[in-house]
Amino acid sequence: KGVPLPVLLEELPDVVACVVAGRRHVGFCRIPAAALLKEQMRGAPTWHRLTAEAARGGLGDENPGALLLQLGLGLSEDANDPHFRWDDLGLLEKFADKRPCCVRVYVYQARNLPPATAEGLLDPYVKVRFCGRKEKTRAHAHTTNPLFYETLDLHALVPRDARYGPDVVLQVWNRRAVGRRNAAICSLRLPLGDLPELAHDTARAPDPRWHGCVDASGRALATELLCCAARIRKRDAKEKFSKPPSIAPLNRMAWVEVTVVGVRRLRSAYGSSPRRPWLRFDVPAPDDKGDGGGTFRTPASAQPSGRDANFLVRRVLQVELPEDPELAPRLDIRCFDSSRVGAAPLLGSCAVDLRPKLPWNPVDYVAPQSELFDDAQARALAEQREREERAKAAKADEDDASDEDAEPGNVGVSFGAGDGDNDDLSSSDGESVVHRELEVRGDAGRDDGGTGAFGQDMLDSLPPVLEDARYREELALREEAILHEQGEERRGLLETLGARLAAAADVGEAPGEPQYALKDLDIDFPSQWAAADFVDGREWWLHQESGELEKYLHTRPFETYTLYRGRRHPNPAKSTLREVGHVKAVIRVLDEDPQFSEPLFPLSVLRVGTYAVRVYVIRAANVEPQDGPTADPYVRIKLGDDVQTGAVRRSTLKPDFYECFEFSTRLPGPAQVKVQLRDHSRWRPAHAVLGESRLDLEDRWFHRKWQGGGGGGPKGGATR
Repeated sequence: KGVPLPVLLEELPDVVACVVAGRRHVGFCRIPAAALLKEQMRGAPTWHRLTAEAARGGLGDENPGALLLQLGLGLSEDANDPHFRWDDLGLLEKFADKRPCCVRVYVYQARNLPPATAEGLLDPYVKVRFCGRKEKTRAHAHTTNPLFYETLDLHALVPRDARYGPDVVLQVWNRRAVGRRNAAICSLRLPLGDLPELAHDTARAPDPRWHGCVDASGRALATELLCCAARIRKRDAKEKFSKPPSIAPLNRMAWVEVTVVGVRRLRSAYGSSPRRPWLRFDVPAPDDKGDGGGTFRTPASAQPSGRDANFLVRRVLQVELPEDPELAPRLDIRCFDSSRVGAAPLLGSCAVDLRPKLPWNPVDYVAPQSELFDDAQARALAEQREREERAKAAKADEDDASDEDAEPGNVGVSFGAGDGDNDDLSSSDGESVVHRELEVRGDAGRDDGGTGAFGQDMLDSLPPVLEDARYREELALREEAILHEQGEERRGLLETLGARLAAAADVGEAPGEPQYALKDLDIDFPSQWAAADFVDGREWWLHQESGELEKYLHTRPFETYTLYRGRRHPNPAKSTLREVGHVKAVIRVLDEDPQFSEPLFPLSVLRVGTYAVRVYVIRAANVEPQDGPTADPYVRIKLGDDVQTGAVRRSTLKPDFYECFEFSTRLPGPAQVKVQLRDHSRWRPAHAVLGESRLDLEDRWFHRKWQGGGGGGPKGGATR
């Protein structure tokens, strides 16, 4: 049908196909016009996934299905050309020519399922649909990472050309209580033409892989399903197959060592703080009999508080884990509160991926206590890999463009090329125009590094900024002062601290502005700390490193796992899923019994004690203006339930604070220091947060290098 269309490719509308059953709108699919033009009226029939029309009273959480379409878009002259004519009868014959077939689906695992209950869990099972038939697995109770290891067979008549057959649909459902309708959680589609064909019904299963899932509206989720499928040809429709072989993995004996420190910043779902929480750790069994799994629970604790309870226990679970690391299960962590009458309510849960913890996984193995304090190094490596990939993609585009210029192309559509004459079908001018416009549209969303319309070469040619040159000079002077400090003999704690604060205060000061010395600052530096036990033998750090402590400690001693509670809803406004706390622990997997070996983290180090914490706030820079060209910043610091605020600095974006805040805390216990910079306002009850930084004291105080640093510093490049 002839339809007037715009000349420019980017102005072409998409093609939308809708499926309507009576007055009920089932769903729709959208096909980009640019993709149809590129196929040049020669596109084969393709299955398109339908999206439910929620605004028109669609199917709700039901699967709207898919639509097999053959579409073409081009000039009227191309549609009338014999070379582009479709063989309608031949297509119908291919679709009608069917044979008996069995589609065998292998369901292994699921991970990161969206919670469907208020406790943040669900009872999932997988339902497979194909050609009007359906099969389902058994349901697993209270988990978001189930292990299925089941094989499902679906028998049907399918076209001999598998490209014209329907997709295999796998849906994850949540089993509800009796009397309530089960709910679909997510789904994925496997094209029939992409499935391999097995020689017989006892053949080995194909290699599984993880497939991403989508919700009922077609939005991608973090949920993944480990599965695969295959086609088995049948001699006739009545042929019976034997029971498929088991797909349970081959396991080996392993030991899971769990050192639990406690929970931090735990919140209850009942409006009050938790009183006596406890944790349960579960390694699921790889088979239906429950053999090979392991579980243990910690004692209930309220010390030093239910919100930050310490457990300080170490347990070793003897379990069976798969030889194939890709099939490794997830360790479930669940937090309960035993303060209430009756069954202990579930406060939150999470799952720990054991794949990177398996010592027989040479590709993804990560040693325990390898989490960095600062992910700047990881971000730099990721950015470098991204730049390399962009450079390779740009080079490939250049090579493709040169090949297109050198060789003649196929018949194309010449929207806006020359005078509109398209009689010469052998010309490649139209295709060049189309492909160039497609490339321009494809590159529109590419990351440009934040330089906008200016490339990096143009930015490098711009004249230097005076402030940048001055800042580099100041950094050079500061570095020279630090190097001079390192060359001197060891001095006392206060003297070294004063030199470093003085160097920090000098950076950014313009000529004529006041200079500060340590003795002039309004800070009560405690001289008695110079002889404290925690300083004895550790002054070497201030002299030798002269940098941040985290750069020496490098990695965190504990692993932190976030607890979640609530259910996910397709409408984010109705979703109740949220963080309710964190678990501090160290988890490692061993291939030999650690009973007679030294533990990874000795519990003797975790002696509970009361500590004084002093936070020194010197200054701030580059403060964001609020309500005009300036701001009224002040410091707010929180440690546990103790909150302290500093004085307000009026009308400045470079405030000098020089304040000291002192807290008292118990370690292990409430250890997160949250430092906020806020803007004071007389007219707003909630002051705007200008910036925030968080510091975990436990990760630094109980670090092996810091605890063993009392011997005068590292010897031979290592610290005991």
